[in-house]
Amino acid sequence: MKIFVASDHAGFDLKAQLCAHLSAHGHDVTDVGPASYDPEDDYPAFCIACGEQVVAHPGSLGVVIGGSGNGEQIAANLVDGCGARSRGTS
Repeated sequence: MKIFVASDHAGFDLKAQLCAHLSAHGHDVTDVGPASYDPEDDYPAFCIACGEQVVAHPGSLGVVIGGSGNGEQIAANLVDGCGARSRGTS
């Protein structure tokens, strides 16, 4: 399965672990960003890019990871055709 993954700075380490795990289980994973840790990063751009890739590749999935998951979900949902849902851990 094709899976796109993006994060903010709070989710950067988990994103790397998730990408490695999914790849090890045979999924075609694309890390949409960020490429390096930056506590000042602007996460909406990465989450929007993830949503755009999912919409452009029918049948694919996307995961956006952040401190709360709410802003990341809102950003991904700015993309027409993207239906991101929050799956918080609390």
